[in-house]
Amino acid sequence: MVVAKAGSSSSEINFYKEIIVDATSGSFAGFTCFIFEGLKKRFQRGELNSHDVTNWKNGKLFAALHPKEAFRGAMPFSVSVALNATAGLTTIKLIRSLPFYDDSSELHKLSSAVSGGLVGAMIASAPVENTIVVQQEHKLGPIQAWKHMLNEGIGRPWVGVRELMLREAGFIGSVSYFGQKAQDVVFEKTKSQSLSTISAIGVGATFATITHPFDTVATWRQKRGGKITLLGGVKELYSLGGKKAFFKGLYSRIFLFTGCYLILSKLPTYIIKALRKFDEWFLLNFVA
Repeated sequence: MVVAKAGSSSSEINFYKEIIVDATSGSFAGFTCFIFEGLKKRFQRGELNSHDVTNWKNGKLFAALHPKEAFRGAMPFSVSVALNATAGLTTIKLIRSLPFYDDSSELHKLSSAVSGGLVGAMIASAPVENTIVVQQEHKLGPIQAWKHMLNEGIGRPWVGVRELMLREAGFIGSVSYFGQKAQDVVFEKTKSQSLSTISAIGVGATFATITHPFDTVATWRQKRGGKITLLGGVKELYSLGGKKAFFKGLYSRIFLFTGCYLILSKLPTYIIKALRKFDEWFLLNFVA
């Protein structure tokens, strides 16, 4: 999942419309900000490095930013956000409907958010992030990338799923819980929506940094086609760049989160308004 929900308005709509709102706004944000996801993977795979940014005249960064390459993988990524939102929200709703679930328990709230992230990683994040890596590595479209992966084995699209589950559980769960807490506290003390948003972005950047090594190991194993184990991936990365190797692409990931968060703090409100207008039009023309 790209980000946890920003500025939730879910109390205003039913569950099915909440899925439509989150999936639609998430897909738009994912596609719009995909350039940062694409750059993140290029840094993690070793196609780009910091030298290519400072020494931009070598042309590597410009080549990666060419629209055809910058948005290679954007469509499956935006679709994955919609699937992730649907799977995550459904999981959270199911957990919160269980007899033992206590809505006043902070632990139960955090656990449901973490569970949503885990399911989203299995269903959407792993296969789509493998698709993006194969698209970038072999200059393919999404369908050709899937054919390429399935030729290597039925489990190929899920290479790195354990690492991505750990990333999503740590990042989405923490941001959903602590990000909202930070927003509430800052807004209560300052009455500033801007400072409240900045605090949530700060929480996101912090947990993005903490969970980034899982992200990097997953991408490296995907680059290697799943031919190395999780431990093997860790050893290879460390031998190539030491501790810094596990944080390649971190800035791109933080920019991705920030861009998506800012979009998701506003867009759902407009989609909810549009759905209300549609309901009014439908009732007026077909029910009344």
